[in-house]
Amino acid sequence: MKNIYLLHTCDGWKSKKSMDCVMATTSLANLRKGIIAKIKSNDIEYTRGEGDGDISIKKQIAMFNEDWKQDSSFACDNLEYGYVKIMENGVLE
Repeated sequence: MKNIYLLHTCDGWKSKKSMDCVMATTSLANLRKGIIAKIKSNDIEYTRGEGDGDISIKKQIAMFNEDWKQDSSFACDNLEYGYVKIMENGVLE
């Protein structure tokens, strides 16, 4: 079955009540583009746990791309104010 990737913006604790689904896609390439767009708009941050929001958007995108090439799930797990949920098509939760 094909995976569906759901991109959410959220609070820093990734609480369910704060989740706002901003994208659904079956394409990892589109997911990557969506995450980068949300980093550019400051809705999501990518810091690898470094700094406190003082990393430039350009550097955040560079770090995200570097990590994505190594392991896309690692990159998704390290989003700040963002969360990626993976669901199988047609499978109830």
